[in-house]
Amino acid sequence: MYLISQKARIFMKKTTNAQTEHSKKLRGDTANKHNATAIAEGKRKRLSYLGKTELVDETRERIKSLSENQGVSGLETISRLLDFYDKHNNA
Repeated sequence: MYLISQKARIFMKKTTNAQTEHSKKLRGDTANKHNATAIAEGKRKRLSYLGKTELVDETRERIKSLSENQGVSGLETISRLLDFYDKHNNA
C-alpha cells in the first residue's frame, strides 16, 4: 500500500498530466518538429522583423487586438491591413 501525503494529493488533483512541464515541453518539441518539416517541404515560411523594443511591443499588441477582434491569425491580420491599404491608396 502506498502512502501519499495530503500535499501530494492536492497537487495530483490540481495538475493534470497535460499541464505538467514535461508534457508542455513534449508538445512544444512536437510543434517545433512539425514546423521544421513544413518549412523544409516548402509548405511554410517564416516572416519576422527586428525593431526597437517599444515599437515591436506596441505593434504586437495592436496586431493581437485586431486578430482577436476579427478571429483570424496575426499574419492574416497583416494581410488584411495591406489589402485595405492597397484598396484605399490605389483608387
